[in-house]
Amino acid sequence: MVNSHSAGWTGGAAVLVAGGGIYGQKAPLRPISSALMKNYEMHWVVGADDTPSRGGASGDFDAVHAARLGSAFYSGQGMKTSLTIKPGMDHWEIAPSGPAKLAEVLASR
Repeated sequence: MVNSHSAGWTGGAAVLVAGGGIYGQKAPLRPISSALMKNYEMHWVVGADDTPSRGGASGDFDAVHAARLGSAFYSGQGMKTSLTIKPGMDHWEIAPSGPAKLAEVLASR
């Protein structure tokens, strides 16, 4: 949504769990407003084992790679981002980490 439909947003945050990649894009589909750039944070949380090379439970989807791509893309656009890769967790084990990360983000505001 930030990539293509953020024109009316003025702030907030997103926590993306187990993926959230941008594939092959060099720039957003639509410009990201300067107000949103200042007042919006994006956080990725992924399990280190959520990749085929580590036996990830989600088939051939590489959530670690997807999270790295998404985080790097938005960071490169000037957005505030963070990436947390939790050791010993796969696609399904990482799910409870989303609400915990959201609580952390909200507490810091």
